Amino acid sequence: MKYACLFASLLAGLALNGCSNQSSPSTLNVAVVGDATNILDVATTQGLVAFDEDGQIEPALAERWAVTDDGLAYIFRLAQIRGRNGHIIEAGEIAHTLKERVAAAPNNRIGSLFETVEDVVGMTNRVIEIRLKTPRPSLLQLLAQPELGVRHNGQGTGPFAQSGPSKAAITLKRINLPDTSAEDDGTVTQVTLDMLAAEQAVARFKAGKEQAVLGGTLADYHIMRAANIRATRFIADPVQGVFGFMFTATGRLGDDAQMRQAMNMVVDRDALTRMLNLPGWQARTTILPARLDTGSDPAIPDWATAPLDTRLALAPPIVSAWRARHLNDNLIRIAMPKTGLWRVVYARLRADWRTIGLDVQRVDPGAAADLVLIDEVAPDSSANWYFARLGCHAGTPCDTASEQTLDDARAADTLDTRAAAFTRADQAYTLNAPAIILGNPFRWALTSAQTPGLHANPFALHPLTHLR
Repeated sequence: MKYACLFASLLAGLALNGCSNQSSPSTLNVAVVGDATNILDVATTQGLVAFDEDGQIEPALAERWAVTDDGLAYIFRLAQIRGRNGHIIEAGEIAHTLKERVAAAPNNRIGSLFETVEDVVGMTNRVIEIRLKTPRPSLLQLLAQPELGVRHNGQGTGPFAQSGPSKAAITLKRINLPDTSAEDDGTVTQVTLDMLAAEQAVARFKAGKEQAVLGGTLADYHIMRAANIRATRFIADPVQGVFGFMFTATGRLGDDAQMRQAMNMVVDRDALTRMLNLPGWQARTTILPARLDTGSDPAIPDWATAPLDTRLALAPPIVSAWRARHLNDNLIRIAMPKTGLWRVVYARLRADWRTIGLDVQRVDPGAAADLVLIDEVAPDSSANWYFARLGCHAGTPCDTASEQTLDDARAADTLDTRAAAFTRADQAYTLNAPAIILGNPFRWALTSAQTPGLHANPFALHPLTHLR
């Protein structure tokens, strides 16, 4: 596709869908377990694109978009969105906001995933171009994340507006902005988000006082399981990411990759899987959960194919040598919560490491530790996030060779070159062992008959606009 032709076709535009008033307004009560920030941001502040109920990309502020053949430019045609004051939000304003958000990205969970963005430009009042230094096929997934939502004059851009905040609940009302391309399909006009502990959320859901529960994690899954909720009301989100423990560069294991491998190899993941008993969850030993954009299967640690008995025999000499260098001190500090199913995880690790002569002390999150819990959903389907999250800048044991392979991947000018560099990065990170990976995070939700639009979502981001 020629660049000029692409630009011209975008300027041509499409007819916008009309908005209609709802014939039977409805209100939903939705309980939120834990932090409601992402849910609130997705509801009140749109980005150029958004995730639908199935985790697929759909229009938001942009009604359509195209990508140049070389993958170095994403061009978006905006819907005619009006702010709360009736002013049409123009491309230049959105471009300015997006540049600010991209510049702030290293300070949030997206990290350095936008290092390839060269510029964000308002081409006309309704066309925005994002120019890249190197191709990024997963850019749309990143643009749909809550951190890239656009505010106008300090206010959200919908599709809901917050009204009546309190410590325990937030009321969200659907706003029908003039000339918007977002079709109001007449389902939900108001949602009340109730911030509750898991016990209260599940109890109220079972009593019919909440139509949905969002934000469930591994920590509180046992509460839902004990409540005997019908299987048809339970959703396990098929998320990918990292659940495990990162070694800290400041801890006593930061300079000994062999010792980190030894602690990793003796974890009985089969026993942990049985103890947690999570539907659909599988343990893993690899940094990457799948092939992703590496072009090859995830790198497997050398020890991973050996039986557990063999690994238990290999580890003690490594531990003994490490203890001799540390005045026979065998204490390992691990920072993690002390509640819910985290206690099961801690008990499993403590038992496994005691078999090789190590003792474990649990400390509070944020305290000085040798290992810290990580339980995070990946924001896109690229290997980039995994290496960034477990790299030097994340405070893990730093390895120059690993970081160089990651830099090579980010600077690659073709997708094939990038994939090959990611494969090398995977091998280098696996050898350096910056973390003990146990599997993907576990995320769950509950849905009632009043919320059939709540589906299993690979990013665990459930848009309220699709609740039915």
